Amino acid sequence: MPSKLLYNQENYTNTNSINPFKKINEFMISLSTYYEFKKSNKNKMKKSSSNIVFSDYLGHLISNGIVMTKSISKKNNLFVVYHGGEPTLPVPLERKLARKKFKLPVDKKIGLLFGFATDTKGWDLLSSLNIPHDWVIVINQSKNLYGTKDHATVTTIEYLDHKIKGYANNGDRKIINLNQSFLTDMDLSILLYSSDVIILPYTVTSGSGVLFDALAHGLPFIATDLGFFKEFEKKGLGITVKRKPGEFEGALKRLEVGYSEYVQKVEEFKPELIWNNIARQHLKIYINSILDRKIGNV
Repeated sequence: MPSKLLYNQENYTNTNSINPFKKINEFMISLSTYYEFKKSNKNKMKKSSSNIVFSDYLGHLISNGIVMTKSISKKNNLFVVYHGGEPTLPVPLERKLARKKFKLPVDKKIGLLFGFATDTKGWDLLSSLNIPHDWVIVINQSKNLYGTKDHATVTTIEYLDHKIKGYANNGDRKIINLNQSFLTDMDLSILLYSSDVIILPYTVTSGSGVLFDALAHGLPFIATDLGFFKEFEKKGLGITVKRKPGEFEGALKRLEVGYSEYVQKVEEFKPELIWNNIARQHLKIYINSILDRKIGNV
């Protein structure tokens, strides 16, 4: 599922010099591509007996209101099956032990950002975020594999490092960049177990595999108030706010106050992400689709 390209321009910041004509041209090309993709996708969905998405919001976004359900129904052809996520470790690792792996402080709360280093992730927010005194922000980013190194929307790792070094309060390592690029599944599990919350200051509406990985490890989230994240906020799994530094700072403090309640909701939600459950849901849809074809319903 590609990111929705119609987003609020005032929420996007870029400290590099901007050629307005180039940006307008890029936007128009992206807009045209998005609508062509959406049109093609809708045509394919109409011809398919079953379509699967991993959130209600994304389903509405790509289908313009095709009815969705988790149960099989002949009247519906769009089904919500969450993106699976499970820890690699068979037994949850104690937070203090997990932090030793990456030499992270044990006396602070940790907000984690990880994934491809692109501007759509919104990590520029770090340059002006006033991090609460009892929190540390840990990041680990990988080079974007979906574009070229000179593409306008790619934030290079070197640029991000420069922003972190210039952070006003980073003398006491309020922001820690692990600089380990891609992590093994085991190391990623350990990193997630070492953290208290996943932070997702996205600039555009998008699905997020990072969110599901974090939830599978018991982490609540703080994210930009975009449709995808609001869906999971309603389940009590995290907090969404405007993409402004002060809003994210306030969310960290709010999360800290009600942390146990958020963690409890996440623990209740985790079984829905187990791969066996995800596979069974897919299998049920596939079987019913095959049966419908045999009896001529599709």
